[in-house]
Amino acid sequence: MSVLQFTGALIDREGRAVRIGAEGIVAQRSPLAASAVGAQRMIVDADVDQARTLRRADMPGQPLAWRVALCHLLQVSGRGCG
Repeated sequence: MSVLQFTGALIDREGRAVRIGAEGIVAQRSPLAASAVGAQRMIVDADVDQARTLRRADMPGQPLAWRVALCHLLQVSGRGCG
């Protein structure tokens, strides 16, 4: 499975990572026969273009999926979203 995700790290003043997180936006399953021999379906430009407009129908107001992922990542870092 290939995943398009946001990743981020909160770094302190000494340069040490305090928190590290990742939030997935899009996941692409590989065909069973291909994955049986170790092959994966790669995420291509068209998948990224589609991810830019993908909406979370399971959430009030159907927000953009990438905004939800970013918000969750910011909440992990303690900064919240707004």
